[in-house]
Amino acid sequence: MGVLHRDVLHRDEGSVVLRHGRAVVQSRRGVLTEAALDAVHSTLEGMRAENAVPIALLVVLERDAPPPPPKLRERMRRFLPEIADTPDVWTAIVVAPGGMSASLMRGAQIPTGRVHSASTVERACRWLTTATGVVATELRTALDAARAYHDR
Repeated sequence: MGVLHRDVLHRDEGSVVLRHGRAVVQSRRGVLTEAALDAVHSTLEGMRAENAVPIALLVVLERDAPPPPPKLRERMRRFLPEIADTPDVWTAIVVAPGGMSASLMRGAQIPTGRVHSASTVERACRWLTTATGVVATELRTALDAARAYHDR
């Protein structure tokens, strides 16, 4: 296997978005921003244009992540069904049990099919591996790298 492409696509106080091969990982500990969502969206479009598919999108809402601001909640309501209908993009959203984000996600209507909600990173990675062939250890490596950027 060749060297994987890994780039930090976006980093702010709340989120880190990273690309690792055919995986895009977002680790969110703080407030969701337009820039973070734009980074995810434009990266997915670019990867599809490159034919770097299927794509595994792993979104991890860390334990203390606050809910998105109302304006971004509305954008997410539109984005999730759109991404569920996008061929070649498989999304797993991990919500740590407890906290406000977990409460809101339980009430959210997450589309079925190519979007999956998981309570642990391991479950999300297994699901994405089955769906896309992206190896779970690569997803975990990318998530660990994204999380490390929060601490820098």
